[in-house]
Amino acid sequence: MEALLSSPSSPLGFLGNSIFVAALSRSHTRSLGMASLILKNQNAMPNTYTQLYTHLVFAVKNRQALIEPKFREEIERYMTGILQNKKHKLLAIYLMTDHAHILIGTNPAISLSDTVQVLKIETTNFIKEKCFTPVRFNWQEGFGAFSHSRNELDNVVKYILNQPEHHRKATFQDEYIALLQRYEIDYKDEYLFDFFEH
Repeated sequence: MEALLSSPSSPLGFLGNSIFVAALSRSHTRSLGMASLILKNQNAMPNTYTQLYTHLVFAVKNRQALIEPKFREEIERYMTGILQNKKHKLLAIYLMTDHAHILIGTNPAISLSDTVQVLKIETTNFIKEKCFTPVRFNWQEGFGAFSHSRNELDNVVKYILNQPEHHRKATFQDEYIALLQRYEIDYKDEYLFDFFEH
């Protein structure tokens, strides 16, 4: 297992020594430049400065491949607007047909759970209004959140933007479970995304 995790072709090869932030709640970029991100948050207490980078991962319910490539960029732009309205800084985003990867400079005044909940609710409504899917669309409950140091950002951005190539070698199920195992996160199958056999 260790060889797999340290291999450049591994789903986790890009992570280096990053820290995993557990986020399996049951409640509910494009690269924009890698200059030093120090957020002064107007919603936090005065003179609050932070440098927090978070890689968010969440899936379509039942892992259905419902996000059509021809609509991907429009949905990504919509998500970008949501994140900017919440004073997060988007660094990279890529929507696969069945899951999302997003890297943000995190606004500490808004919890990650609230951020993901808003993203899911608003994009679900957007997708339904636009009739982007032939069947009912919903995101799976829960998400993964991984924190990274500044010197890891280039690799994480490349990893996110290169998702199609990456998933020619590994499934999302392989990728996500490997992350949990790599950071020794205890998990129960019933609280994971609803994976199914293809």
